[in-house]
Amino acid sequence: MRLTLLTESRRRLGAIAAITALAAIACSSAASGIATPSNVPPPAASANLPQETEVGGGPQLTPTPAPPRPTATPLGILDEKFTAPFEKLTPSGARDIDPDEYRAQTDVDNIAPIYDPKIVSADQVDLLPEELVLGVEINGEARAYPHRLMQFREVANDVVGGVPILVSWCPVCFTGLVHDRRLDGTLKTFGNQGALFMNALTFWDHETKSIWSQPWGTAIAGELKGSTLTLLPFSLDTWGAWLEAHPDTTVVEDERGKVFLPDLIPYDYVIGVSIKEDASSYYVNSLLDTTVLNHTVGDNPIVVITNPETRKVRVFLRRTTGTPADKTAIVPDLFTFEGTDDGRMRDLQTGTIWEFERGLALEGPLRGTVLQQVPYITSFDWAWADFFPETTVWGETGLTGSGEVIELGRGR
Repeated sequence: MRLTLLTESRRRLGAIAAITALAAIACSSAASGIATPSNVPPPAASANLPQETEVGGGPQLTPTPAPPRPTATPLGILDEKFTAPFEKLTPSGARDIDPDEYRAQTDVDNIAPIYDPKIVSADQVDLLPEELVLGVEINGEARAYPHRLMQFREVANDVVGGVPILVSWCPVCFTGLVHDRRLDGTLKTFGNQGALFMNALTFWDHETKSIWSQPWGTAIAGELKGSTLTLLPFSLDTWGAWLEAHPDTTVVEDERGKVFLPDLIPYDYVIGVSIKEDASSYYVNSLLDTTVLNHTVGDNPIVVITNPETRKVRVFLRRTTGTPADKTAIVPDLFTFEGTDDGRMRDLQTGTIWEFERGLALEGPLRGTVLQQVPYITSFDWAWADFFPETTVWGETGLTGSGEVIELGRGR
């Protein structure tokens, strides 16, 4: 049954995604569309491989990132285990690009990446509360990337909380990811390769001209072939929900000004979690009825928390870090959670009340500790299954019918 729904989803959403992608390409290259920032390198002559290109100026990396604040998710303990199972899928650690899987669509950087984002305060943007944003919080600093902007720019180089990040969005696959732009201590700057690999976005790094697969975060060709970036947590939220939780957030300004373009929110998209060699996906529409799901990805225990009103999703490991305010409290090795009437959650082992947004222990014997947030990837179900064929699947496709979308009008 799931395979039938998945095939139907691919057919309907593929058509929508193709239209969106073509619109993005057209608007990026048209004179009346996105104005390429002056420091963006010109498109390379060939769409097949990145050419020698001068690195554009961008935000400077803070030499020593500040330590996480007590109220921030402890990103410092993220490591390489939160990556795609690339080596398992390809035993050599990388593979040559298959011409049938790699298709050039346009010139390199013709879909202009964001190299030097203009950052503004929340009161300087014109976003509807129901519009989608990609939200990132690192070391106490929060920033929102409007979905309607990322639909047309796809790749953004930025620095948040002292950490250099790559924010990427593939309109074809509905895949959103945030990566650390450092690899083995070296800062990378990324552009748009202008090609699809397995129907998903590819980007390239200025330093080595290697080509990277977006869903895997792995270089599939070039000097860095087989290398993988560290995946960082982000959230796909409505602007209203993100702003309420992060009133001091900054926003990457959409230089196109007011636009008339609806957000298309599919009912049957999934959030996917990949840890080491294991992967699981969760239909967001099914999560809305569950709110708190205790689950495992391979041997890794996680909890998936969903807000039915905002469709906001968070994923945490069911283990805690930090020292409780009560030094005599016994910290369990594993938690099982349940929802509370006020939208928070309680662990059954100690009765501690935990906050939804950052996984903080607010009340009870473990107050002062925090759950480790797990990065997830948003994706159409068919795209996740293509890149993670050994995935487990939780839930069912949209309650209102496979492939149906909600359209948010923006007649401004």
